[in-house]
Amino acid sequence: MVEAYNAAATASGANAKATVGDLVAETVAPDFQGEEWKDFDVAVIGLGFHHFADPALAVKRLTERLKPGTGVLVIVDFLPFAPKEHQHHSHSGPDMQTTIKHHGFTSTGLESLFTSSGLEDFGFQTLPEPAKLEFADGGTSERTVFIAKGKRAPTVAGKLWRFIGGFQDAVSGQMGLKPDGTAGEWKAGFRKDGGDGSGSRMVGTKDEGTAGGMFRRDEPVGKD
Repeated sequence: MVEAYNAAATASGANAKATVGDLVAETVAPDFQGEEWKDFDVAVIGLGFHHFADPALAVKRLTERLKPGTGVLVIVDFLPFAPKEHQHHSHSGPDMQTTIKHHGFTSTGLESLFTSSGLEDFGFQTLPEPAKLEFADGGTSERTVFIAKGKRAPTVAGKLWRFIGGFQDAVSGQMGLKPDGTAGEWKAGFRKDGGDGSGSRMVGTKDEGTAGGMFRRDEPVGKD
């Protein structure tokens, strides 16, 4: 199957290659520890998640291979279904029954797996039309398909830089940066304290006359 895929990819000019290996094993094989197996933008499991013996380990291992802060894991599989529905599935004859480890997944269960593995921004969507399965004995069944996704959380350093970037944006806004990147001219202004007689407030205003940062005087001042 892998050879056929690679031949088809080469013939079509696609920049894709299939490799045989176990990326979700408890112990990572040396062949998959190189830098070329890290920082992926997307990892996808298509209708195979219910065959994994340890879904939690699978999500954790694949998350580790995603690019921190932007890499996304996508899982396409079935909502919970009765075990008997899979007994005569065309790809699960008697010799394949032992490979079916789970009979579907729920949104809540997957979100827990994603979160515990370091994924954030969880999303879950079911397809509007059910999948129609054909069994080896000629029977059919329908099953609801879902798509779940999560983004790998940034590293500690990444979170720090994101915070610094957000702080810089906030400061830039408070300083009144114009579209050309230059700072607006600040002028001090005074106004009454709203009529309660407790004093006045000093309000910073931009040269366009719009209110900016607000500063309250520490000591009370006399009424006007």
